[in-house]
Amino acid sequence: MAIFRVEKNSNYTVMSNHHLRDKSLFLKAKGLLSQILSLPEEWDYTLQGLACINRERLDAIRKAVHELERAWYIVRRRERDGQGRLCGTEYNIYEQVEGVGRTLMRKVDIRPEDVFVINTHSGRNPLGVEVAMVIKEHGNPLIVVSPQEACARLTSRHSSGKMVVDFADVLLDTKGVYGDAAVDLPGVPTKVAATSAITSPLILQCVVLEAIELMVSQGFEPPVYRSNNLDGQRQRNQALVKKFAHRLFRK
Repeated sequence: MAIFRVEKNSNYTVMSNHHLRDKSLFLKAKGLLSQILSLPEEWDYTLQGLACINRERLDAIRKAVHELERAWYIVRRRERDGQGRLCGTEYNIYEQVEGVGRTLMRKVDIRPEDVFVINTHSGRNPLGVEVAMVIKEHGNPLIVVSPQEACARLTSRHSSGKMVVDFADVLLDTKGVYGDAAVDLPGVPTKVAATSAITSPLILQCVVLEAIELMVSQGFEPPVYRSNNLDGQRQRNQALVKKFAHRLFRK
């Protein structure tokens, strides 16, 4: 039997074993995350920067990063300036999946009058569970858009054993199927056509519509963002962004 011995001398990195033990990750993603964690905070965390220090091409690096994003080890957030225009991308990199939700919610300005909506097809992953936990710890109402029957067939991936639906004050059932995809096609080994891509947006639009109707019935003009493709609307939208900048952005 071959025996591998590791000799540590100097210039090595101390990191969590969490991602290295995660069987859901491919070896390339584990290696890339380990490399990222070994780099200084001021390093150039871009796809091009990572490609410059590896033999893999840009496409291979991109696939590994996307895998880490799907597993919530990397969370990407688009940044906007004071006018609401996209001005860059912020990458948050985590050694462990649990704790990401709480870290993200520290950047959220939660106020007593706020009502939160979480749209999730499974509701089992740690990020969503922790976001829901923080919302309820603050005592805010939580609406969850999720398929009740499909979620009941899943188990939580969070150490608490909780699912997002466990924290819901109101559950809007999407009636989505287990696994999300619904259509069998000859020659295709898995079902296709996600039910959540149809039912969830429809339900959310109905909620927004009813909320607007309630505002109007009480004499309040709802701050509806209009399409920038309509003439003269860009300036109006920018005025709305400026008015509500204290809720939309954090310094």
